[in-house]
Amino acid sequence: MTTGRQSVVDIAPHSKVRFLRAVPALLFGTILMLSFLSETTVGAYNLGRRSIEIGTSLAGEVTTHVIRYRTTSTAVVGSVVFEYCSNVPVYGAPCTAPSGLNVNSANIDSQSGIAGLSISGANSTVNKLVLTRTASAVGSVNAVVALSGITNQTNPNESVFVRISTHTATNGSGSPIDSGAVVYSTASGVGVGGYVPPYLTFCVGVTVDQECDSTSGSLMGLGELSVNSANAATSQFSAATNDLTGYNVYVSGGTMTSGNEVIPALFENGGNSTGNSQFGINLRSNTNPSVGADASGSSSAQPIAGYGTQNSFRYRDGERIVSSTKSTDFTRFTVTYLVNVSTDQKPGIYASSFTYTAIASF
Repeated sequence: MTTGRQSVVDIAPHSKVRFLRAVPALLFGTILMLSFLSETTVGAYNLGRRSIEIGTSLAGEVTTHVIRYRTTSTAVVGSVVFEYCSNVPVYGAPCTAPSGLNVNSANIDSQSGIAGLSISGANSTVNKLVLTRTASAVGSVNAVVALSGITNQTNPNESVFVRISTHTATNGSGSPIDSGAVVYSTASGVGVGGYVPPYLTFCVGVTVDQECDSTSGSLMGLGELSVNSANAATSQFSAATNDLTGYNVYVSGGTMTSGNEVIPALFENGGNSTGNSQFGINLRSNTNPSVGADASGSSSAQPIAGYGTQNSFRYRDGERIVSSTKSTDFTRFTVTYLVNVSTDQKPGIYASSFTYTAIASF
């Protein structure tokens, strides 16, 4: 003998997205300028391979200079001079100090090849750095001096020649032993703007692809309701967002009704109780009854406590059922609908419609 009680469940997706903030643009500057220039001075050997590496080429920035050069003579060296000029690289020619350049605050971070160098403040100027040492013989060596605390010239797109010379005197005076020059240039910043649009992707169906590429169905039939066994059905939804605060999913709709007849919703959590009229949902893989599935996908999105316990069901209209506290990749959730009826439940076709809403704040 049948009771004549049947049920239908309809589901509908609904997403709300509010766009409130944008991702800031990024700014990059050029980093390195490496150049070689050779000049020969009468009476001096020519320095071998030489280069300068600067930490940043932005005008007016405090930066690092790494100067490399090779001596070609065998002589007693008491000092090394780096003279910064904006006009010509030739040693001994008049030197124009680059506007804004300052080497007075320079420090030697490391040195090799010619050892024992220290900055002679008394003999250095704003554009001339004299490195002194105890005078001793130096052969043909590859020398490196790493400097910090140098302020670049303030004119962008301006070339600067660094005249390099070695001297027997410890104060940088007298004719050079070896000399040569390198060149570098400052540059204005290069702005690179980028915009990453905010997004919230959300889909609902009887079955859905985890990445919302496809959905199927919006209507589920629970069949004939029986006092002897539970009736259950499932639907799915999936969501992803780049919102840093994540997203929330809410469910709304009434419990199962047939005209004025109502199957009571589980306002508080409860288990499957065959023979008692009840309606509830959860988002877990259950064993009583054996139906449902756990969330699929590795993300921060999780069912709210009342809907995330195995074999425990509830339903409140408008309640939040899933929450994520940060940006997250796609996660698919399976909603289980549990319906039981008692012998007192009036016959009829029981139905309900549920709307799922995903909200993110950008």
